[in-house]
Amino acid sequence: MRHLIIIIITLFILGCSGTKKDTNQNPITLDRNVMNNENSFKGWLFYGMALKMWPVELDLHGNTDLYKREVFARSKVALIWQELRQKNSVTPDTDLDALVSVNDAGYMREYVWIYIHKSISGIPNDLSLDKFEQWMSINLPKHEAIIEPGVTVPVSS
Repeated sequence: MRHLIIIIITLFILGCSGTKKDTNQNPITLDRNVMNNENSFKGWLFYGMALKMWPVELDLHGNTDLYKREVFARSKVALIWQELRQKNSVTPDTDLDALVSVNDAGYMREYVWIYIHKSISGIPNDLSLDKFEQWMSINLPKHEAIIEPGVTVPVSS
């Protein structure tokens, strides 16, 4: 619950930080499938909030680092979902529960690299891809990652 309160306060502060700021900048857009699932809706809404809160980082080419953005968002939603589950505020959800497992094991960067980012160039040296694949085969052998969860937040510039 503490994470939820921190996110809400942060979003409130960000929303109030400028008087002439365009309030429609970087809106969180949820697709109908997300909104129709009352249980997982909460988790994916927090994913959108995390995407919106992400402190923009640039890659080596000066472009927005979408890999780091995705790692940030999925890590945050895993923490929030875990807290919601512990408080019995939601029921199990295969996809969000998998993110919690991956995050708890410390493999979110590897998870995003393999399942979401899907790049063979510029692999960060500190990723433990072999260990992660081993862990996945034991802990989540039939996992199919949700690449597009139905939540869109344009990248800040």
